Amino acid sequence: MKYLLLPTVLILSACSVQGSASQTSPKTATPAPAPIQMEVQATAPLLQNKSDFYGLGPWINSEPIGSLDDLRGRIVLLEFWTFGCVNCAQSLPYVQQWHEKYKDQGLTIIGIHSPEFAYERKFENVQKSVEEKGLTFPIALDNEFETWRSFNNRFWPTLYLLNTEGEVVYKHTGQGNYEETEAQIKALLQTLE
Repeated sequence: MKYLLLPTVLILSACSVQGSASQTSPKTATPAPAPIQMEVQATAPLLQNKSDFYGLGPWINSEPIGSLDDLRGRIVLLEFWTFGCVNCAQSLPYVQQWHEKYKDQGLTIIGIHSPEFAYERKFENVQKSVEEKGLTFPIALDNEFETWRSFNNRFWPTLYLLNTEGEVVYKHTGQGNYEETEAQIKALLQTLE
């Protein structure tokens, strides 16, 4: 298996790492200034190898999505998270809000649940957490960390924003930067018009 190192755009706080995170409520977030020109950082490893998602499943809120290649032409936001992570719990309302706001405009969000602890590996526990948090975007379990490793991921939560060609154009680790992340999403969605 070949791994692809992805450069980090910005690291604030991540699960078990303290940092200054935006405390703005998802309901009252103010628009950020226009985003800077996006540069392709890397091709997502899943698309680069033209293979299925590595080891994902079962899926919640969706039928299984075979590969990112199936999502060509859409903007894709991948969020690596786990339900026991406090920082993930802080970021999920924003991700859900983006799903509700932009799903009909060309954004597909996929939550990749990669467990930190044994109790987070159980499908029933993940499903209960998803229901309690009101998450409606597709979520797949990555209990063996195969997709996690293919992205060379290290922290919860981490977001990867991909353009219509499956290229990673933005990455954010930890909480915060919600306005900037949304601005990046909006800028990419404008490329679909």
